[in-house]
Amino acid sequence: MLFMNPLLKLLSRKRMYMVMLKPNKDLAYIHTLYQANKIQCQIDGPYPFNQVPWAVQRFGAGLHHGKIVINVSQ
Repeated sequence: MLFMNPLLKLLSRKRMYMVMLKPNKDLAYIHTLYQANKIQCQIDGPYPFNQVPWAVQRFGAGLHHGKIVINVSQ
């Protein structure tokens, strides 16, 4: 990316940017909060596999509360 970006600027209007993130930043702190029951995991579902289209529509409409869980084994 570093070598191609100057060439790309000459040939097109596209721009590339590099974003540096620290993986798992504050993960230990979040784990401490979870262990102390100060935060909870929000799960919407579980829904049966045959309701996947409905769950996707629910997600797209922003009506879900937390992560949507689909049960694939019945």
